[in-house]
Amino acid sequence: MIGWIAGGAVLAGGAYLAPPMALRALQTRSLSARCARTRSLVLTFDDGPSKGLTPRVLDLLGSRGAKATFFLLGRRVQSAPDVVERAVSEGHEIGCHSRDHAHAWKTMPWTTPLDIRRGFADVKEWSTRPIFRAPYGKLTLPGLLAAWGRASGLGWWTVDSQDTWADPRSPEQTAEAVRERAGGVVLLHDHDRGEERASLVLALVERLLDLADAELLSVRTLGDVLRGSDG
Repeated sequence: MIGWIAGGAVLAGGAYLAPPMALRALQTRSLSARCARTRSLVLTFDDGPSKGLTPRVLDLLGSRGAKATFFLLGRRVQSAPDVVERAVSEGHEIGCHSRDHAHAWKTMPWTTPLDIRRGFADVKEWSTRPIFRAPYGKLTLPGLLAAWGRASGLGWWTVDSQDTWADPRSPEQTAEAVRERAGGVVLLHDHDRGEERASLVLALVERLLDLADAELLSVRTLGDVLRGSDG
């Protein structure tokens, strides 16, 4: 009997996690191929907006004429709406990253859908059907269903800059990963974590934009790539 219960739990867990993660694998491969085919570089920023780093990122992007996609946390939107307004006014794309960054695999089943729904409500003033990026890239079936009717797409990435890691990649290593793939969607973060990490993020952006110039990559928003737009 115990074995049957354990087996049932494993099957239930597989049904809970497998569909969204299979979808992630499929969509990530497709996204990587699309970026390579169109020679597109997409800069995406998670966990903002922040009052310190995000404006500096916007300054740098503006100086280079580049557009990016910002996946916002609802709880940070509430304390920096002026930063969101600036990003939108300068032509950047706003995505949803939930309200509180709940880890779908480490919270109660009802927590993630609620966190996702609240995140969409927090950004609806600036984007009525934003792309959704799951915190940590983790989704369960209830979370996927919560995002499905509200999002215009799912915002995976193809290159992790590792800018939140204890021992992150150098900007040159990240740029080389993008060069080898002939483009890609780069995961970066723009929340405030001190000057050392802020300098790393800015150096990453600068190096990636230099790479785009050298390799003739088009710097585009994620929405443009997903829609197949040249915008």
